[in-house]
Amino acid sequence: DGHGGEGHNVSSFTTQKLPMLLLNRMLDGASVQSALEQAFVEVDALIPSTTYIDSVNSGSTAVVGLLQGSQLTTAWVGDSRAVVGRRTPSGSWTSRDLTDDHKPDLPSERARIERLGGRVERNRDRQGRGVGPYRVWLPHADYPGLAMSRAIGDTVARDIGVIPHPEVRSYHLTHNDKFLVFASDGVWEYLSSREVAALVGGVLEKHGALSHPAKSIPQHSTHSTQHTASSSSSSLAVSGASQSLVHQPSPTMQACAQLVATARARWVGEYGGAYIDDISAVVVLLE
Repeated sequence: DGHGGEGHNVSSFTTQKLPMLLLNRMLDGASVQSALEQAFVEVDALIPSTTYIDSVNSGSTAVVGLLQGSQLTTAWVGDSRAVVGRRTPSGSWTSRDLTDDHKPDLPSERARIERLGGRVERNRDRQGRGVGPYRVWLPHADYPGLAMSRAIGDTVARDIGVIPHPEVRSYHLTHNDKFLVFASDGVWEYLSSREVAALVGGVLEKHGALSHPAKSIPQHSTHSTQHTASSSSSSLAVSGASQSLVHQPSPTMQACAQLVATARARWVGEYGGAYIDDISAVVVLLE
């Protein structure tokens, strides 16, 4: 999820390069955790050294899931989130967060930023009251105002603790874990993890995706939409499992589309269409 003038380029570059960097580190014999940590730091360093992308004043979140058998390892920077959708014994849906949003006001994140001289404060209205999320600011300037404490890029805030080093977490999947959702904060701003699990699980059930025998390769689909307040147009990027998305959309594709549409509707309900954050989602079927 990019931000800043060239955030979309930072995001695209990270998407293209990070998987190969991860593979290279694993082929070198690094542990999963070490390989993920190295890949994030390396992709961050590659942007200014190999491209003309402005990663000083632009950046991106990133979240990665590496599945090895039933062991899932996630690594992330920023506030894009990964969750697993779980079926309860009663047949309803619940969720488990596989990541924690890197917000500047988290005690451990705030401590690092303030130790290095940064400020963690909210914007102020005309009456001096705090409004909006906590943001990261330079010591003596109201800039850059990042609403996350870790990111790829954003090197203007590197010396005050906005770092590209990911947090890494492992999770053992069970037979109750049916699907994964990776999404930008445009989804999570007005939808809880449990709401997303119920929505996606309901769509997958409706289309019979959860009744098939287990597959060796998870099916996945991505669905994203980007909006700006200054334009009524939107750009849509879609990819999915190996079938025609036009004539035979997969259950994961339909779940992604419904999730993005629901998240967008929440933003419209909040701002009347004047502002909609970038919304990106990936659904991975584990059966």
